[in-house]
Amino acid sequence: MKNILYLTTLLIFVLTLSCSHQTDETGPIKIAVLPFNNTMPGKTDYCYGTGMAYEVIDRLYYFDDLTIRPLNMVSGRSITGYTAKEFRDNLDVDYIFNGSYKKDGEIFKLNIEISGVNGFSTFYEHQFEIPYTEITSLANNAAIELARAIDIIVTEKQKGNIKRNAPAKIESYEYYLKSLDLRYGSNRDVLESIRMSEKSTSLDPEFAPAFSLLGDAYLSYSGLVGGAEGFYEQGGEAYRKSMELNPDNPITYHKLGMFNTKTGQPEDAVALLKDGKDMNPNIPGFYTGLGYVYRYAGLMDESIEMYRHSMILDASLRNAISSGMQILKSEIYMASYEGAYETFDNVLSAHQQLGSEVSEKDWFYGAMVSFYAGDTTNAFLWYDKAVETDPNSVWSQFGQAYKAILEGDTGLLNELIVVFEERNDVDGERQYRLVPFYSQSGRKEDAVKKLSSTISAGFFNYPYFRDDYLIDTIRGEDGFDELLGIARDRHLVFTNM
Repeated sequence: MKNILYLTTLLIFVLTLSCSHQTDETGPIKIAVLPFNNTMPGKTDYCYGTGMAYEVIDRLYYFDDLTIRPLNMVSGRSITGYTAKEFRDNLDVDYIFNGSYKKDGEIFKLNIEISGVNGFSTFYEHQFEIPYTEITSLANNAAIELARAIDIIVTEKQKGNIKRNAPAKIESYEYYLKSLDLRYGSNRDVLESIRMSEKSTSLDPEFAPAFSLLGDAYLSYSGLVGGAEGFYEQGGEAYRKSMELNPDNPITYHKLGMFNTKTGQPEDAVALLKDGKDMNPNIPGFYTGLGYVYRYAGLMDESIEMYRHSMILDASLRNAISSGMQILKSEIYMASYEGAYETFDNVLSAHQQLGSEVSEKDWFYGAMVSFYAGDTTNAFLWYDKAVETDPNSVWSQFGQAYKAILEGDTGLLNELIVVFEERNDVDGERQYRLVPFYSQSGRKEDAVKKLSSTISAGFFNYPYFRDDYLIDTIRGEDGFDELLGIARDRHLVFTNM
């Protein structure tokens, strides 16, 4: 299983909590939920610390007066390695929810505490000590205890929804926790996560969270290896099964909505994301999800609006980076280069404040602003920075392809096209990258075919297609006008949804 270093690099869960402590002037209470620490000397049962923290978060999604943020990474340091200012400013939190556990024979102990960021002073503690046979209900009880500690009223309906997440068999739960512990690891880890989730669901076919996790693992592995390889279909099936078993979990609507976006069904995705948002309007993921889908459909203003709303709910530097880069894409597609430059500057500033490295993907999109704005000097500089960051990344390779266009190097462009096609990317926006590559290399028929698959994959950004000068060479080709009309019609239907 994982060693202690893994725990200190674990994804941090950041929650914005809205409760009776809140006022219009002070805003919501914000809490970071950290992985629980193993206090049993010599033991390596770390899956309880990571998995059970995820479990508590999953239960908190049922409280519609809470805002649950996307995951944030604690880079190589434990809670004691952070200053109060870093928690307040970089992660945008006021309080920390932490815990420790000890598995001692047939007894399981979990101590939870809530600390204030200022000085990390603990103001609430609670200890659970239960027979190990009752561990399947522990995350439920910990989530309810946390809610009550901050004066959130827990309704009978919420209690019922939370209880529906508990498995019937402890063996199923153990495999589930192990799968949670592995899902953000290496290719091998994620494959093992799939195997563990499959065991969990086979042991308890009524355990809804295990199916949701299985869907996560399938899609995560597909993303790591580059192609669908059947995992997208299996992932969607798992998500649908989870929703069938528990239709009241808002996060499942988010997961299935994003799955539908990735698989060319953005119309279905919007309906799911809106339904989930109605269940809990304070989850930033619904707004980032809608922003993502709106951009795919060519509604750039609406997309930007959604991402800006997510930045209100989650004012952390990490969300300023991730949502800022999504906004930048829409600004590129709108040819709003002045705004895109400003957005990229803000992202670089947020990276600097956070002390994080600019990713190759961020450098690539920064370069794309300069590419379309005609600033070849910065375009070359930032494409090369992407390569310096990670030369094997698809984003670095995309950058070198655009650089080849600027340099008129069709030989290199065609070599890179082979690499991209071998990836077999399902995502429509990524597929569109190949349309200008084919177009600029003179392979017009292939460009038209790739545009067709792009639209079928759910990326039908008609305003961008209409104005992108990189595909001007194929505008008179057979089938192009028909495809552009299909994109336009879907765009207009989507506008009126």
